[in-house]
Amino acid sequence: MTAIGPVAVGYYREGDKRWRAFAIARSDVDGAKEAMRGFKLKAVGSALKSVEDDAVVTMIQESGDGPRVPFVVARKGLSSAASGMRSSR
Repeated sequence: MTAIGPVAVGYYREGDKRWRAFAIARSDVDGAKEAMRGFKLKAVGSALKSVEDDAVVTMIQESGDGPRVPFVVARKGLSSAASGMRSSR
């Protein structure tokens, strides 16, 4: 997902649960929509209605041999945020 540009990523763990969260901010709404378009191209389901300005569920694979993890990605104005969770290996 290199086409979405700069991203802030957080890695979290509580017990046997691990999850990732990331945030994307752009200087204008068109830039934010363009970043969101990359996630829409990889969407595994339909768009989520009534969730902020724009939202989808997508699968993200962090490395070539890593698992594909479902993420919910939502955009509100200039910012997008996402979260994905999986159990530990």
